[in-house]
Order: sequence, then structure tokens, then C-alpha cells
Amino acid sequence: MARIADRPRTLAGRSSGELEGLFARGRVPDPPPAGRLRGSLLHMTVGPAGAVIAPAAAIWLGKRFDAEHASGANVFSSRVHRLGQLLTPAAYQASWPEDSRSYRALAFETSAGQGALDPGVEVLRIDYDLPGNPPPFRRIVDELVEVEPGVYLGQALLRRRGGHRRLAWFTLEA
Repeated sequence: MARIADRPRTLAGRSSGELEGLFARGRVPDPPPAGRLRGSLLHMTVGPAGAVIAPAAAIWLGKRFDAEHASGANVFSSRVHRLGQLLTPAAYQASWPEDSRSYRALAFETSAGQGALDPGVEVLRIDYDLPGNPPPFRRIVDELVEVEPGVYLGQALLRRRGGHRRLAWFTLEA
């Protein structure tokens, strides 16, 4: 599993309010991210359920972007690959080796657009509504802005009737 020292630290320790302000001042990444970016969960915003979900976030190592094809996938620790296969229905077990210690899963497509919760902010939308992803994950869309060169702030949103709900804040860095 990734050591703490391997995790992005630029935005660590910021409050949710500070992250909201940074996000509002962020800009759509131009050019879009390419290659593997290291990730770190900053805050869970799903209430008491966050305490249950947060430890599982340690297995998430970041994302790999294919800018040319406006797509990518999440990168996870290989230590949990077998558990993921056991918990995921066979029809949704798509994963690809990343390196000797990690694998990619939960593919996404990217596009620029207005923020769902912040319509005045232009974001890179990371959409998981793809046939190969398990149905619960297809309701998630991430939004990403660049807050300083090579430092990205993201929010994971849940699509629901009547709008979106923020699930978490995360950061990505090269």
C-alpha cells in the first residue's frame, strides 16, 4: 500500500470551507491531465457513514488519465485486488494491471463543463456512467480543478434526483 510519504501533501490539513474556496477559484485543467497522478482523500462529506468508508479510501492511490481519448481509470493497491473481485459481480470485474503494486479499475470519461454544485466554475468532469462499472458507481461524477500548477482539487459527487451531493474532497498531483 502507498506510504503516507507517497501521498500528495500540498492540500492536506485544509478545512472543508477552505477547500470550497479553493475550488471556486480553481480553473479547468488546460491541458487536461495525462498519465498517472498520485491521489489522496482530504475529507469525507457523507456524515457518519464517512467514518466507515474512510479507511477503504486508503486503498485508492490516484488516477491514470488518457488525455488523447478523454478517459482514464482509478488506481488501487494490489493488496485488495482479490477482495475487490470477491465483492464485485462478475459482469463488472474489469481491471487492468498498473504496476507490480497496483491495478486500475472504475474507468471514466472526461469532459470540460460547468460545476454541478458551482455553476460558475469550469471543471473537468470525470464521469463513471459507463456500462463496465457497477451500477452504484455509475451515479458518481468527480469534478476537478487546478489550484496551482500540477496540483488538482477534486470533489466526488453523487447524482441523485434533484441534483448532486458531495461525497468527498480529494487531491491529485503528478
